[in-house]
Amino acid sequence: MATAKLSFEGKQYTLPVVIGSEGEQAVDIRALRSDSKLITLDPGYGNTGSCESSICFIDGDRGILRYRGYPIEQLATRALHRGLLPADPRAAAERRVRS
Repeated sequence: MATAKLSFEGKQYTLPVVIGSEGEQAVDIRALRSDSKLITLDPGYGNTGSCESSICFIDGDRGILRYRGYPIEQLATRALHRGLLPADPRAAAERRVRS
């Protein structure tokens, strides 16, 4: 397994590198706080993966959302054509409010 090294105040910490479903690499910092008392700062969580998932992939910068490998647009289109989604979601929401 690949690792990343972090040096702070004369101490070195070894952090595992994990590979995502799209080939992206991530540094696993789960043990960082307990090992070093350091935390990380990522304003807006712009560079933070929140979990490991084998069914969903999200890349907001590139506008990608996949469910079980399928682009969400493709799934929504199929659901719409099969009548599983309302053609006009606003009209469906209005009907729910009225009832």
